[in-house]
Amino acid sequence: MTMRHSQRVGDALQLLSKGLAPFVERELKTAYGDEWIVEVLKADPNAHPGSAKTASLDDAQFLLKTMWQMWNDVFRKVLGQDERTLVSQLRRARNRWAHQEAFSTDDAYRVLDRVQLLLIAVSAEEADQLDEQKQELLRILYEKNGQPKPEPVPATLSEAAMPVRVFSEKLGAGQREAFQAWLGAHIENGFYVNCKGRSMTLHRAGCPHLELDGEGSTVRSEKGCSTSLSELEKWAAARGGSLSPCLTCAPRV
Repeated sequence: MTMRHSQRVGDALQLLSKGLAPFVERELKTAYGDEWIVEVLKADPNAHPGSAKTASLDDAQFLLKTMWQMWNDVFRKVLGQDERTLVSQLRRARNRWAHQEAFSTDDAYRVLDRVQLLLIAVSAEEADQLDEQKQELLRILYEKNGQPKPEPVPATLSEAAMPVRVFSEKLGAGQREAFQAWLGAHIENGFYVNCKGRSMTLHRAGCPHLELDGEGSTVRSEKGCSTSLSELEKWAAARGGSLSPCLTCAPRV
């Protein structure tokens, strides 16, 4: 039986709790010592007598809420704005899950990806455990769009020597298929830039909102692809543009 998306999200949130708990506790103890729970409750305008008994490092809601409310005093010192955005997004996802709202395949993939990104940011080993579920969701997404997921293909020597691969219908036939093959080969560590003049949007290779410029087309908008963000930034700058991160897949710039 295919796993329901709500179950995937619930499992990811449990994994998030496991991976975040040591980090959150360590940072709070560093800032406040063993009485950190007192400071957490002070920062919560909705706290009430007895809240300390229900505060749990095993609860994703508590962890994410604490990170959000204690951000300026504690977590901003070790994390950046990207991670703060992830905390906000995951709080909303957790509330949706708790209220038993439905999750589409796109929704579920975004939640799992954001959980993984936040776990990576705090150096939690649990991040690796999400790879299999993300791959399964990508397979569903590709099949939903009427296409099998591209099989990973090895890079050629000429490709490996090129820091940024460019795909465009102006380069001839087969560009759409070549672009998809590149994404399939770099699904875990690749990025691509969708170029529309000086507007350049940066995506992760596994972004669920794949921009192929319309059904049956080749690649009208030029795509710059690389496993190196710094190379893509230089490539964009050389064309008079700058990278704007996709809000769906939240690549780091």
